[in-house]
Amino acid sequence: MDNAARQTAFKEAVDRNDFTEFNKQYIDFLKQFDSFAQAFSITSTEVHVTSAIFGRHNFYLKQTNDAQAQELLDKARAASQKFAIVPVQERLKFLKILKSKIDKYQDDIALAITADTGKPIDLSKGEMTKGNEWFQFAANQAALQLVGTKPLGVAQVISAYNYPYALAISGIVGALAAGNSVVVSAPLKAPNWVFPFMQAAMEAMEEYGIQGLIQTSIGVNNSLTAAVDIVHFVGGDRAGEQLRKSRGAKKIIREMGGSNVVVVMASALEKQSADDIANIIYGGFGPAAGQRCTAPRMLCAQNGAEEAVKALEALCEKGPLPHQDIGNPFAPGVKIGPLVDKSAHQKMQGAINLATELGARVYGKMGVSDKVRPKTPDTVSLWVNPVVIDWSAVDMSKGDNAARVHECVTNEIFGPLLHILPTVKTLDEAIAVTGRLDTHGLAGAIFTASNDDENYYRQHTRITSIMRNAAPKDQSPKFEHGHPGMPRIGGSHHFQRYADLRQTPR
Repeated sequence: MDNAARQTAFKEAVDRNDFTEFNKQYIDFLKQFDSFAQAFSITSTEVHVTSAIFGRHNFYLKQTNDAQAQELLDKARAASQKFAIVPVQERLKFLKILKSKIDKYQDDIALAITADTGKPIDLSKGEMTKGNEWFQFAANQAALQLVGTKPLGVAQVISAYNYPYALAISGIVGALAAGNSVVVSAPLKAPNWVFPFMQAAMEAMEEYGIQGLIQTSIGVNNSLTAAVDIVHFVGGDRAGEQLRKSRGAKKIIREMGGSNVVVVMASALEKQSADDIANIIYGGFGPAAGQRCTAPRMLCAQNGAEEAVKALEALCEKGPLPHQDIGNPFAPGVKIGPLVDKSAHQKMQGAINLATELGARVYGKMGVSDKVRPKTPDTVSLWVNPVVIDWSAVDMSKGDNAARVHECVTNEIFGPLLHILPTVKTLDEAIAVTGRLDTHGLAGAIFTASNDDENYYRQHTRITSIMRNAAPKDQSPKFEHGHPGMPRIGGSHHFQRYADLRQTPR
């Protein structure tokens, strides 16, 4: 069955609410990849692979144990010693081969991502486009950045579930270009993309003539993480902090969450309509069910920009169009599927409950009709509509209201929920709000007609990536992406982060 037919089969199974057929199709699809057969298990004590679309268990995978981790590490060490003496231009030849093999399996990777996470297929295919950017960036920049450096050895890339391929590929390309071997650790909530990816990698290694250069683990094995020479981690704040402590002085790159603020100045309405601004902001946190680290989380508007706020509230109150904006994720054009993480669903409901208790205004209905999603009990459904909460009516001087609201809006929910903050009078007030509430400094945006406003905002905030008159976004690989004070991906030093800089040029 080719990819188009497979996508149609998945779509039809979801349309019929036929989980049994969907699961059968999915296992049959994955069986074509050699590494899946090694990981597949019928033992219920192994990793439960769950369908976000149906909210039901699919099958089991064997999580990598300590003995397997040591075997992976031994193979990776042997491969890294061979690859370390290869000149950069030769490494780039391997990356070119790898990209060609990934191109061969790119539709398979996208199908696996959608089947695991429920992310709309168009967005899953978009991950492949991001990957292409990283390969091109390596071709243009790696040799320049790696002059006089030495490979570190073995790199572990710990991928996240929301954009599993796109968030892993920067580390994979960076580590390989610098002369390291790579172990890709698949996230337990969305592991199956690694099987078509590894099929591509195995074909690339065979053609190039070095085995063990790229390997995968199911989940994160702690003994492996402790032993590798560098870890590129993508995930939540708590796990990232635990990893930092466990690694000590060993190299680590951490990409974590975002508490991203969008500022709308009154002057923005001189150049853009309120509806245009609202649609841009909505497009930042609505699609992909808000599961982007750069998605807008808070909106701070200046007095005089209230029309943009009202337009956004109206958008959420109207809700996404069934089967067009939200619906079967295998249908082209759909923008919103389910959440992947149950805790995100619980946090979103908790924020709405708090808003209702304190008298904040909630726009949009969280629940999704079973005419749009598979008919599953509400207790297991991860489908939600985009929602905004306007906190401006809450009396912050009463009791502990201010503290409770602060905790709520700064808690990254990782769902399609945007907090609307009380309006401010000046840009300085907006900067103060940003500094108080954006605890990450990852990404942000300012809508304004003034170049001076934009420059002033950039100079007086600690945000790595700021967009003007657009939603926050990851601007890597061309520009740096990450958190202030930490090693970041992209930009003029990306490949050096995976290398030893203490070497002298030959």
